[in-house]
Amino acid sequence: MNYAIIALGGQQHQITEGQVIEIPHLDSNQSDKIELSEVLLLNFNDQITVGTPYIPNCSVELEVVTHLKGIKTKVFKYKSKSRYHKTMGFRPSLTQLKVVKIVTGDQPKKEVVAKKTVTTKKTVKKVVKVKDKAEA
Repeated sequence: MNYAIIALGGQQHQITEGQVIEIPHLDSNQSDKIELSEVLLLNFNDQITVGTPYIPNCSVELEVVTHLKGIKTKVFKYKSKSRYHKTMGFRPSLTQLKVVKIVTGDQPKKEVVAKKTVTTKKTVKKVVKVKDKAEA
């Protein structure tokens, strides 16, 4: 199963393609497309990539589904012996986002070309030449 962990709205979310998530309100219109490049972790074809802090050349395409209000939280203030009590409520504004696509940057794989053994006075070091497939 392919999934990613993203940082959005001060929170971290684990997402998969086609999933709908709720985040704190974003200033965007309905059916807007958003491209987010703050991908912290990516599990793609059972290979896990961890960013430092973000993964380069990796992004997530999101679409705004709708804006809505969350569940009401009741707040009750009370002071003893003074007949003071007050009840208030709070409903957070939320935005529903649908994950359209997780875009991975295909980085060229490195292959080992040749191995040499270099001797110095005190130590023996192995030198490995690495060649990118993109250069070949």
